Amino acid sequence: MEEDEHKMSLVFRKLCSPMKLERDRGLEELRGLLPGLIPAEAEQLLAEASAVLDQPEVVWHHQLGALTCLSLIIETRQEKLPNDKISHLIELLAAYLSHQEARVRIATGELLGRLCSLHGPAVFDDVQPTLSTLILTSMQAAEDDEDKWETSSVTSRDSADVFANTSSWTVLETSLRALEQLVPAAHLQASDELLNLVIPALKHRNRFVREAGFGCLTAFLPKENFEHGSGVPPVYDFGDRLAAAIADGMDDNWSQVRMAASVAARRFLCGLSAEQRQHYLPCLLPRVCLSRYYVAEGVKIYNQRTWETIAGQRGRELVEQYINDVVEYYLVATTAENHAVREAACYCITELLKKLSPQTLAPYAERVLDALLVCFQDDSWPVRDTACLAVGRLLVAFPETCRPHLDRLYPLLFSNLHDNIPSVRQGGAEALANAVRAYGEQALTLVMNRVREDLTALKDEPEPSGPAAAPGGYAERKQQRDNDEQLHTNQTMYSCGSLAPKMAAGGCSACHRFRRPVELWEAADGSARLLAELAAAPGCGGAVSDTVPLLAAAAGRRHYSHHLQLLETVCRALPPLATGIGKRCFKTHLHLLLDTIMYSLTCESQLAAEAGRCCVQQLSGLLGPNIFRGRVENHNPRWTRMTFFFASLTFVLAI
Repeated sequence: MEEDEHKMSLVFRKLCSPMKLERDRGLEELRGLLPGLIPAEAEQLLAEASAVLDQPEVVWHHQLGALTCLSLIIETRQEKLPNDKISHLIELLAAYLSHQEARVRIATGELLGRLCSLHGPAVFDDVQPTLSTLILTSMQAAEDDEDKWETSSVTSRDSADVFANTSSWTVLETSLRALEQLVPAAHLQASDELLNLVIPALKHRNRFVREAGFGCLTAFLPKENFEHGSGVPPVYDFGDRLAAAIADGMDDNWSQVRMAASVAARRFLCGLSAEQRQHYLPCLLPRVCLSRYYVAEGVKIYNQRTWETIAGQRGRELVEQYINDVVEYYLVATTAENHAVREAACYCITELLKKLSPQTLAPYAERVLDALLVCFQDDSWPVRDTACLAVGRLLVAFPETCRPHLDRLYPLLFSNLHDNIPSVRQGGAEALANAVRAYGEQALTLVMNRVREDLTALKDEPEPSGPAAAPGGYAERKQQRDNDEQLHTNQTMYSCGSLAPKMAAGGCSACHRFRRPVELWEAADGSARLLAELAAAPGCGGAVSDTVPLLAAAAGRRHYSHHLQLLETVCRALPPLATGIGKRCFKTHLHLLLDTIMYSLTCESQLAAEAGRCCVQQLSGLLGPNIFRGRVENHNPRWTRMTFFFASLTFVLAI
């Protein structure tokens, strides 16, 4: 008995430790001990924890340990406390809701929720006046602070915004989280009084408060699909108000708030039958749709599951039914402050152009093009990339609508083809290939002239100077170049696309605020990607075939630092190019490309070597292993005796 008491005392001391690791260990040990405790031992532990809460001068981590201990005992044993003890405990907890330590306030809310589940709504009735006062007082203080900053200087206001959006807002957030615990425990129904506490917090300038507010709002919503024959849950008496609040949350700049609002949206929609939710779909459906492409992975996946739940196999039908609301929302989203929202909007527009008929989208084609032209000049490269892909789809779907704008579109498409970012160059290649599909010979002539210029101009790529020009292998020269202080000192820093929301929507691309000047090898890289895309387009095989010698000559130039990146692209482009122009035609050019392929296979860059290996395997499979090997032997017999060549062909020969 004494040994058990000593063990419990030791565990309780761990729960009250100032170190989180010790508290976590104590919590796990207590979970293991509780099932085997006799009632007298549990009573003693309850009394010890309650005694700590009776001492307001005790340090916060002792109070946190006591709250955690009480919460776990009540949750595990599910034994009601005597009336005198519960009344005294609730009185203590009401005071702890405004404790100076946030972790203590959060633990207090969790304990109140468990007490309410066990003892009924009377617990909520006892703490509701204190909780309401804390929320209303904090909201009023926030409004007063907002008024103060409205009259302050711009510099001070900016500093206030940074602080407000990166730290908790005293007791308001934790009070809302406590209310979130109490609502389901007390089986509370939504009312004007309760919603007036929660909904104003959803527009608070602090993101933690908004997130907590949506968690609290979700607690009022039904947890499971509602029975069709049972009418509508009472919370939907406030349906329009709730739907509007949820829609605002799904437009929030902060991903955590979007996630909390997405949870509320699913609960809100799934609590209604298919017929009942039609009233709210014009507002919420477009937001769920767009969030499926949002950059935050959690938001994206959660809304994909929501879409599957509410749409099932009728996704296209629902979008067509609410097409006006969907398109209008996407167009507004292309002008959002957050670059991730603009990117998602362009993805969604691409999806519409891919999955819906041109007749459905025809009334919106002109406005969609205007929005994409603005996004095409965005400061953020992911937005430019997705806008480019969407424009390519739009050109194919509505060639006549887009024809008057080609003078503006072609420079933008070529700008993406030459971009500093490889994925943007790929998107530009796909979009230009779609332009050729839409406008035929006229577009093909324009595009191929530019391809020939880019591939020919590579000879003018400047040679490296200084350490980068030193003799040695590629790895040695790269290391010397990376350590060249002159190349890496006092240079402009460029964004990878993560400057939101400071990146402007529709920024002037001529300013190149977040882009460095294009290098000649990048233009040639884009052209190599474009040739691979054009090879699959009808009627382009001859023009692409005629340009292969220029591509081979460009790939053979290795006087600049980034030549292996171009070789990697060329090796990845050759198999689809060969497939597109046909085996017979490609064989006439193969001897021009073998040096490039073999150089890539043996180079010191793992990416280029892997691209060369895949190129050998795919070309061997396309032309036939024996034919390909024979071409290699004719070109350079030494290569066929090399281990790397046999290893590259092993997979194909085994088939």
